[in-house]
Amino acid sequence: PIWDVVLAPQKMTLAKLAESRGVRILFSGGDGKSVTEDTTLGHGYFSNFLIKALHEVRDPDGLLRFEKLSQFVKENVAEATEHRQQPDEPPTVASGNPWVVGQMAARRAFVVGINQYKFTEPSVDKTNSLEIVHTLKGAVSDASLMEALLKTAGFEVTRTPDAIQTADLKTEFEKFAARLLPSDIALFYFAGEGAMQDQEAY
Repeated sequence: PIWDVVLAPQKMTLAKLAESRGVRILFSGGDGKSVTEDTTLGHGYFSNFLIKALHEVRDPDGLLRFEKLSQFVKENVAEATEHRQQPDEPPTVASGNPWVVGQMAARRAFVVGINQYKFTEPSVDKTNSLEIVHTLKGAVSDASLMEALLKTAGFEVTRTPDAIQTADLKTEFEKFAARLLPSDIALFYFAGEGAMQDQEAY
């Protein structure tokens, strides 16, 4: 029937989305490894190639397969950094053929970019604590680029303030998660530092 022909792409999209189960995660670097910013670009290598992937590696029906995105980002980041930085996909419980961007599901994204970090550590003589401020240059701009790109791709974007505190970030994310429906496509993007140890960022 003509109706089926008209709806064929949408039906195919729904069928592919229905195949996916579980969660897939791609980190900017391996466990315990440092990640780097590209000073010429003004943001991180990972974000740079993730944005390129969202533009360049979609299938003809408009969908972006997670495996294609992951492979593109891993290969390009490793090459650009001479293998000093290698994005990592940890083991997760997932099956089917995950798709990142679909045509008929509501798309919602939670975007975080934090440049400045404050932490304390004991002084050399252990008598008091020192406040140390560590500042990135490109995390906020990474998040802004991602926010703009996701909006053009039809995502409803929740963007947190640049100087948000951990407790507030948790609260905002819980609000975001509570609004999600089973049929939604949800994307979480974080640009910044995961942890600090011995004044080294990870």
